[in-house]
Amino acid sequence: MLVVILEGGLLQFDGEVIELFSEQGKNDRFHIRFLEQIELEAGRKGITLMTLRYGKNGRSGFNGWIVPQENLADANALIEAVNSTKGN
Repeated sequence: MLVVILEGGLLQFDGEVIELFSEQGKNDRFHIRFLEQIELEAGRKGITLMTLRYGKNGRSGFNGWIVPQENLADANALIEAVNSTKGN
């Protein structure tokens, strides 16, 4: 299982499902079969943001979750694992 600590939450991937858990107690689950895109984007002031597009036409998902600098390697590993698994 891969885990990425985000600012205010965490993201984990078990090989089939991506789960997003927030500090507020909310969580969301995304099966990779319906995943359109997951990526890192440059934000203001050098921060890195994670975005996930899900479902028909990528209209669901999340964006704007801040990935702390020290967790970028974990985020890239998770994205690579998701894309590799989805490609199979």
